[in-house]
Amino acid sequence: MEYALNPLTKRRIKIGSQLYRTLVKRGIIIQQNVNINVIENKIKQPKVPREGYVINPKTGREIEKSKSTYLKLLKAGVKFYDNDIPHVPINTKINRSTCKNNETFILFSSIADLDDEDFIMHPSGYCFSLNELINWLKSSNFNNRNPHVITETMFDEKNTSVWDKYPELSQLISKYFKTKQEERFKTINVVKENLDILYKIGDVGRICYWDNIYSHNAKDSSEFEQSINALGELAEIIDNLPAIEKNIFSNLKSNSGVYSVSKIIKNANEGTQCIHAIGISLLHIFISNIILVESMMKSRGNTSFVYDPRKCGLYFITKDKNIVVYNSENRLVVYPSDNNNLGYYERHFKNVVESVHDNNNSSLVWKMEKIRSSGLSPLYKETCVNDEPYQVTVNSSDEWSELEEWRKIKLSDGYCFDILYLIITMTNQLNTAKSTNPSPIYPYNVFTGVIYNMKDLIAIKRRIANNYLNTAPCLAKFLFNPEMFWSEDIVYVKSKEWMQKTIDVFEKELRFKRYIEMIEAGGNPLINGTWVKKLLPVENKESKLIKYLQTANVEFIRGFKPEQINKNYYYSTNSKKSSMSHGYNDKRDIFEMS
Repeated sequence: MEYALNPLTKRRIKIGSQLYRTLVKRGIIIQQNVNINVIENKIKQPKVPREGYVINPKTGREIEKSKSTYLKLLKAGVKFYDNDIPHVPINTKINRSTCKNNETFILFSSIADLDDEDFIMHPSGYCFSLNELINWLKSSNFNNRNPHVITETMFDEKNTSVWDKYPELSQLISKYFKTKQEERFKTINVVKENLDILYKIGDVGRICYWDNIYSHNAKDSSEFEQSINALGELAEIIDNLPAIEKNIFSNLKSNSGVYSVSKIIKNANEGTQCIHAIGISLLHIFISNIILVESMMKSRGNTSFVYDPRKCGLYFITKDKNIVVYNSENRLVVYPSDNNNLGYYERHFKNVVESVHDNNNSSLVWKMEKIRSSGLSPLYKETCVNDEPYQVTVNSSDEWSELEEWRKIKLSDGYCFDILYLIITMTNQLNTAKSTNPSPIYPYNVFTGVIYNMKDLIAIKRRIANNYLNTAPCLAKFLFNPEMFWSEDIVYVKSKEWMQKTIDVFEKELRFKRYIEMIEAGGNPLINGTWVKKLLPVENKESKLIKYLQTANVEFIRGFKPEQINKNYYYSTNSKKSSMSHGYNDKRDIFEMS
């Protein structure tokens, strides 16, 4: 068997092999059919082009890469070889039929027709021309996204060794990541000096992701008013920054993200991306960059940075060797150990939490008990107008730490409440009766007597909706029909007009069920009522009470005792929303509805 010497690898190759024929075709070897000792003296040494040039294989002359001649030949399928391009044969045993694509992504050349030296299979299963990849990396268009699957990265910064057998490609990849690292370093310095804006991005991401999370009605903006308001605030904050900071935060991305902050906000405004996808994208950006800030400071020997979850409402808790993301305003989380939810977790949370999991010593990772001592509780005690919780919690708690995070809510006037307490007081205000007849009152702060403004009503509504709580029919009607009931016109909401309109709307689907609230000293019953659904059957006791009101005959109610409204009337969990796990699983945090 005859051999020739490959001048590019200094190894002998079989005469007549595919590689031999390719080298002959390119003019690198003069075709011979003699013993290797003879052929070694007759090898044509390849011409070395200047930087920025290639050798035209048809003429043997140099042509500049920027010239139209080069581009035309390239488009025609002519193969060019720089002196630096490696010519290591790819494993010809690879079955190219397993490639997920049939053509290259730039010149649309057939994968099957690529020379072995030019063929490369990506770990994703997509195949490429090595030359095209190199030219792409050298261009300004390279963005490290797989051109066939734009949501996937092309090259992994942590695993560049995969490309070591392609020297020029490996060198260009390393150069790209080095440049990106330098850019990130400059960016993260600016971010570090403006952490409140980064926390705002995390806060808005949290709001958008959990906002009515089971809804797929992306076109109904009224379902996501809290998210829309939050996105508007973020856009305004960034827009008002000085030029350098504005540019940094507008173009901020996650390590593997496709979209920048400004692009995400634009997508939200144009409705091209659902609100939950907007949320997860912002969460990725927030978590990636907060980790970068901490890592950069640690690398400089500065350990002063401590993540403050209270600024964005996100806790990262170690649980069963997993990191679980907790939203401080939500009692529900997606938990990876739940087989029913594993696919959901994989799609939405896996990439977010893995970056945190890789930083076990990070200040981002908390323990459950730390939430009680360092979460919202001390912040509420320090900043709330009413610093004592016993008056505004269902169980008259002595400390805010006795309350789960999601139940704590701070309104715009600085007053803090247990959301369940708010549900009860607002329901009672709508259930108000005069002379045993319904006389609803517009919900107001029981401490100040001031009606709740629009911003507070939205916050209350979303807290109830996002925790999938069923409330009394009258409160549900009021909160979820703002166009009918809500107003900041004090004169109007305190008028008989508002009261009568409310009664008229309620009575279309509800009825006012009376009950004896207490027996006065003289033996006269004090009668109140609650709005219930019309379909609820009228019980015998209620019928007798109605007859008493019609006749004033006390015999109808003799022996009746005062009643207390069951808490289940005010609030209960929605059993249909069981596909998410309870966020707080230690015994002190069980959510009891009874």
